[in-house]
Amino acid sequence: MQRNPHGSSRAPEADAIERDIRQMSFKTRRGRRYRALFIILDSTIHVLAVRGHGQELVSNDELEF
Repeated sequence: MQRNPHGSSRAPEADAIERDIRQMSFKTRRGRRYRALFIILDSTIHVLAVRGHGQELVSNDELEF
């Protein structure tokens, strides 16, 4: 992950869920692309979900805080 997680873009889910959810895109060795959704609490990063290409946006019911 980046040295500054606050520099990551806000996830599209952030407005609907009303939380500062950030996202980071990454690719596996096989070339599959994923999007990790996370929040920052104090100095800890909490990964909420990982979504693959073509998956729906995460709903509020799927996230646990």
